[in-house]
Amino acid sequence: IVAFDNAELCEIMDSINNIYNVDVVYNNEAVKHLHLHFQFDTNNLLSDVIHNLNMFEKINIKEKDGILEVE
Repeated sequence: IVAFDNAELCEIMDSINNIYNVDVVYNNEAVKHLHLHFQFDTNNLLSDVIHNLNMFEKINIKEKDGILEVE
């Protein structure tokens, strides 16, 4: 389990990048600095982790060709 307490989204996405070996592109610079409390199990599928992050109102992440686009 990887847990974040009041971490910026960019820090969380860096961890996801390292664990799942995917690139991350931000289409909205402001979203990088959202502070979140979030945890995920590294045994979960990437799609499950992204689904859980997308449950936050201000976050929209799409996977396209091995790249995560964050809006």
